[in-house]
Amino acid sequence: MIVELETITWTELDKINRLQALVMIPLSPIEEHGPHLPLGTDIIAAADIATQAAARLNAEDPQRPVVLSPALPLGCAAITADFPGTLSLRGSTLRAVVCDICRAWVGHGFKNLLICNHHLDPVHMKAILSAIRAVEDESEIRIAETMSRTVYAGAENEAVTRGQAMGLDMRYEIHADAKETAYIRYRRPELFRADAAAHLDPVRIDVKKGMRDGYTTFKQMGAALGYLGTPRAGDAEYGQLYLDVAVRQTVELAMKLVNGEALPPIHPKIEAFLDKQVKLE
Repeated sequence: MIVELETITWTELDKINRLQALVMIPLSPIEEHGPHLPLGTDIIAAADIATQAAARLNAEDPQRPVVLSPALPLGCAAITADFPGTLSLRGSTLRAVVCDICRAWVGHGFKNLLICNHHLDPVHMKAILSAIRAVEDESEIRIAETMSRTVYAGAENEAVTRGQAMGLDMRYEIHADAKETAYIRYRRPELFRADAAAHLDPVRIDVKKGMRDGYTTFKQMGAALGYLGTPRAGDAEYGQLYLDVAVRQTVELAMKLVNGEALPPIHPKIEAFLDKQVKLE
């Protein structure tokens, strides 16, 4: 059973088995994605992945309720905030918002929450993970966030392998790149600006070095048009693979969550970086 939260009444929600249900919450910011992709790329992807994962979970276990929240276009994206259209929250603001949303579900008696995220900004990630820890520490609930338990956990990713086979250096495919371009071309081709993409040469920037040198935005590091990577390499076939991988990983994570299994651990170096180097203010 899949329940779209915005379409039901409180009495209908009240009948759902809270102990068995999984609540899925798509959350990502509105953010520039170069001249070729829409500002909503991340939240479009987050919502799409959540919806498809919910359908697959329902097919595998029709008796488990899946509550699908409306997508929340919120997040931290200061690294692209010098481009028009990026709407970036402070880390402390996002942390408070995520805490309040999760606490609301706790108050209603639900026990399993999955935040479906498609944005890897370190402040964004730390805010979400910090909020999850705070709510889990004060209540009997399990909460997971998708990117931290896949990308940050070093999960096997066929889309990365395919990119390497295509001759891409995946260290530089970071933002509005081959992967995200491919996804939009596959799922929302009407939003793809082909004329703009045709003139985009690869942009390869060492973001870690840029940060060490004191730069705080992609534009300062040399991404004048707001993309990092090789957009022209992203075709619809690659986009289908990218989406399939994301949905599969989301389903696998959701099953671990609801079954009470250990979640894939975040790499210790990433945890240390978030803890010591990333500030929420």
